[in-house]
Amino acid sequence: MAMKDPKVRLGRRSSNHGAVIGTIGAGLLLTSVGCNSFDPVVPEETDGFRVVIPTDVRRPTSAVNKPPAVTGGTVLVTRNGATAVVSDAEQNRMVLVSMAGTAVSGFIALSPGDEPGRLIEDDAGRVHVVLRRGGAIATIDPMSATLVDRRPVCAAPRGLTLSAPDTLTVACADGKLVTMPASGGVPTRVVTLDTDLRDVMVVGDGLVVSRFKSAELLRVGGDGTLLRRDRPTSVMGQRIVPIQNQGPEMFGAMESVSNPFRPVVAWRTLPRKDGSVIVVHQRAVDAEVEVSTTPGAGVSSYGGGASCSGISQNAVTVMNANGVATNLTIGGPPLPVDATLLADDHTLIVAHAGQPDPVAARPFVVFEGDDAGGMASAGGAPFGAVTLSMIDVPSAPVGAEPPAEGTVADDPGCFSFQGVSLDTPVVAIAANPASPTELVLQTRQPSTIKIVRVGEWNNARVVSFDDGTTIDTGYALFHRDSGGGIACASCHPEGAEDGNVWRFSDSGERKTQSLQANLAASAPFHWDGKLPNVDAIMSQVFVARMGGIYQSPERLAVLRDWLFSQTAPAPMRASDDPAVVRGRDLFEATGCTDCHVGTGLTNNRNADVGTGETLQVPSLIGVGYRAPYMHNGCAKTLTDRFDPSCGGGDAHGRMRGIDSAGIADLVAYLESL
Repeated sequence: MAMKDPKVRLGRRSSNHGAVIGTIGAGLLLTSVGCNSFDPVVPEETDGFRVVIPTDVRRPTSAVNKPPAVTGGTVLVTRNGATAVVSDAEQNRMVLVSMAGTAVSGFIALSPGDEPGRLIEDDAGRVHVVLRRGGAIATIDPMSATLVDRRPVCAAPRGLTLSAPDTLTVACADGKLVTMPASGGVPTRVVTLDTDLRDVMVVGDGLVVSRFKSAELLRVGGDGTLLRRDRPTSVMGQRIVPIQNQGPEMFGAMESVSNPFRPVVAWRTLPRKDGSVIVVHQRAVDAEVEVSTTPGAGVSSYGGGASCSGISQNAVTVMNANGVATNLTIGGPPLPVDATLLADDHTLIVAHAGQPDPVAARPFVVFEGDDAGGMASAGGAPFGAVTLSMIDVPSAPVGAEPPAEGTVADDPGCFSFQGVSLDTPVVAIAANPASPTELVLQTRQPSTIKIVRVGEWNNARVVSFDDGTTIDTGYALFHRDSGGGIACASCHPEGAEDGNVWRFSDSGERKTQSLQANLAASAPFHWDGKLPNVDAIMSQVFVARMGGIYQSPERLAVLRDWLFSQTAPAPMRASDDPAVVRGRDLFEATGCTDCHVGTGLTNNRNADVGTGETLQVPSLIGVGYRAPYMHNGCAKTLTDRFDPSCGGGDAHGRMRGIDSAGIADLVAYLESL
């Protein structure tokens, strides 16, 4: 049902302790699913209460081989319903599970670091898998559990489809759309589109290719021509924030505000029989995020009070062939990383990987002189945590023309569909083609497959293929709902960044920074360089802004090690490309190496490059994948970065006299990093 609450005030301070609990208790319940937390000491004349933020001291686990971030789309059931094929990115292997015997029927080893991802079955029963960091397509025979073929395809393959009989089309993060025979052989066509390609699917007479961070859809003709661009519309939405500059009489009070939200992070895009396309994505608030510097007066509202009330929200967009969209805002935890559409073409089941930690402590209230010790600390999921959302997706909208660019649609309301709560977050989901109501759910940490029928959620058959070597507390902290309705991975999907430019009251426009940029050599952190280490990030961001709790030094160390293990995709260009060689010479001659030096290609200092702000020099590792550029996203492409109006003047390298050919060579070099 739809829940709309355009304006609500959640509590008022009074001199009665019971009323205080009503106010602060409401805030704390909100904290456990959405509100931010703080630890002020309130003066005695306000009845002397304070909010205590616990420290998680549970013993952490650190994996020797760090598991990669969640990507979704890593499980498939063969057309005959006999086998579930799983991309086990943690162990760099394929796992085959017998659907009838409910047991592992085989393992297929891949190369170290391959990171298998999305997969598809062809008409001959072969299963093809993108190797996200192996730069290749692996072909396996699920019947014999053997690796049939391995072919290089592009630097960073992401999505694939069977675009015709015996024809694969692969979408790559470097912008290439590669067509190749499914039965073997070299590519027959390579089309270069925009970077950050994600899913590719056959729709009508052509292809639809999604872009991950922008949630844009590219319509491509049968000859590879880009026909049009479509993007989910921005919509109005609600978020719950602390009332700013509140005095003691309003301590802990919250209110709901209405803001526009823009589409970002298209986790999964699926075709429908009627020719429409379903995009499961996030939305980011397109308004200033208030950051309070007054202790006890509320903090920046990264999280909200419940589902659909933070700065990052879950969304489903249904788009017809003309780009006209129907918008849904859906409840549930963050990270809607995967989805499957049942045979009825209307029932969509979304997997939420950001389920909160059910046993983590939460902030609580302590009153001066209270013998009872204050309110007990609630767990991280006091109302139960939704793992799957079952959504009745509406029919494709009617219309021939999409709204004008910049249009903000009305608030669709927050829809809480049927939710399913499981004990472990689900990172991938697939329906059994031979038994339409049977689902296969993939979990990580621990690695299992759960086979279950729709509506029979308590009767799952579980197959484990976890040996315990990849369990990592850092991975878990990164993906779990912090307590404020948001996860680290909400803004850093797949361990990178969402491409979004946020507006903060204390710092202005700030584009999310990538974590895949030799992070260990990039301290201090944030654009202003004010956070010296990961400990400071967790205190200032995870706790103060995201509603999380403090972590013990041991847990922080494990998180730091996991974050520092994240690496950029393979470079878009080879280092011996003639344009790259020329660009490298120009990069040195124009003084770029004065700041971009060392293993991280940064001197770890602040500089003003003509933008009027003195900001941290970012690493250039993997910079080709990180559009848009600059702290405010003013450069949509690497070429735009050299525009003097976007910090591209002589203060940002000695660029005077460099012509367009030289800039093209510089861009080529940057794409090789």
